[in-house]
Amino acid sequence: MKCKELFILGWKNKFPYYSSLLFDEGDNNGGNDGDANNGDNDDTGNNGDAGTNDRNVPKYSDEDIDRIIGDRFKRWEKQHEKKISEAKKLAGLSAEERADELQKRIDELEAEKAHGEMVKTARQLFQNAEITTIPEGLIDVIVASDAETTQKNVKAFIKMFNAAVRNSSG
Repeated sequence: MKCKELFILGWKNKFPYYSSLLFDEGDNNGGNDGDANNGDNDDTGNNGDAGTNDRNVPKYSDEDIDRIIGDRFKRWEKQHEKKISEAKKLAGLSAEERADELQKRIDELEAEKAHGEMVKTARQLFQNAEITTIPEGLIDVIVASDAETTQKNVKAFIKMFNAAVRNSSG
């Protein structure tokens, strides 16, 4: 079997409902789609001729499906290759080097988590000051790596914002 055929087979097993729609297999209702008159008495007066019923026309052609699946498979293949190369890289490292790599990754994740908490805290401070609409880009500028600096930045912004509001309205 080719890789593409294996991918399609896996897709059919994992998503049987969608594969029946995409690959026109396993259509147990005969294309009825649940309407009671089965297309015999449609509004066009043609008694359900096959050439005029849009529900019988497939949404995607075979070429479209091949292209979509091919693109998805290529994307999956690239991700898989990246994971394999990373695993080979880690396998070639000594225990100390692997520990260093893992520590770097842990530090990155902790920094991301801390940044997220700082953003959450800054948003809460703005909400307390009744400033509800702050763009994400501005939040990123105001938020610092530590809580004290972030709090100072937020308070300074609130002060400047309130002064600007007072000047524009008064």
